[in-house]
Amino acid sequence: MLIGDSSVGKTSLIRRYVINEFHDHYIETIGTKVSRKDMEVKIEEKEFSLNMQIWDVLGQKAYTAVQSRAFVGMDGALLVADLTRKETLESLESYWLPSLQKVVADAQLVFMGNKSDLEQSAQFTEDDLKEVASRYPTPDPNNYFITSAKTGENVEEAFLCMAKMMLSFQALEDPTKEIFEELLAESVLMERDKSSLIGVTDSIITDFCKEYKDREEGMKVIREQFVRAGVTISNPTKQGINRAINYLAEEASKFMDADAVSLLKEKWQRLVRDAREGNNL
Repeated sequence: MLIGDSSVGKTSLIRRYVINEFHDHYIETIGTKVSRKDMEVKIEEKEFSLNMQIWDVLGQKAYTAVQSRAFVGMDGALLVADLTRKETLESLESYWLPSLQKVVADAQLVFMGNKSDLEQSAQFTEDDLKEVASRYPTPDPNNYFITSAKTGENVEEAFLCMAKMMLSFQALEDPTKEIFEELLAESVLMERDKSSLIGVTDSIITDFCKEYKDREEGMKVIREQFVRAGVTISNPTKQGINRAINYLAEEASKFMDADAVSLLKEKWQRLVRDAREGNNL
């Protein structure tokens, strides 16, 4: 899973790694998006065929419910900061790692300082990244990389480091682990702030995906209907969210009975009606 603030380059890093492409325009991630890549990994004399399931999580900090749900079942996190914005490095420790550790206790960690192609604008160094990484010991002490999604610098190396750590240091299979993480994520859901429009949007995304059962497919429906409704995830409006609610209710009617859809729609509309204007933390 790639986590970090908005605009640090998570989606671009995944695109570079999975299909070796780069686009120089920003695409806001709605909810979560899953990509996959098959790779061959050699550790000492053993060779492994590995299917990497790579989750891209939206970077808006107020979407705690969506993020905590995404953390359930993960094996490793690539924590991404933007070299040209030091606050994105600081937020790895102030927000992202604490949020992750509320749900997952033993994920492998790789730290990435992205956008090395903008070296002249850098606000922190490789030593700064190393210092942060050193406070979260992992089996591989060289778990930090200066990267560029644009040029491809160290992108393959960072993902390979993660793959090797997950393969080499797997814990014994625990059938209760994911159930326990689900319960921890549920506690985050209960604490979320529903007074802002972002908090309401967070609730709607989480509710819909929970009813849909399949998180990945549910997120695809969310993205389609949010785009259709003109919802901007970083700055939703009441008008846009109400349009999205109508579209999502139509989708929900395909797998829920009419009464349940009506109750869910009324709940969402009430949350929107009661939410304060403005969307920031």
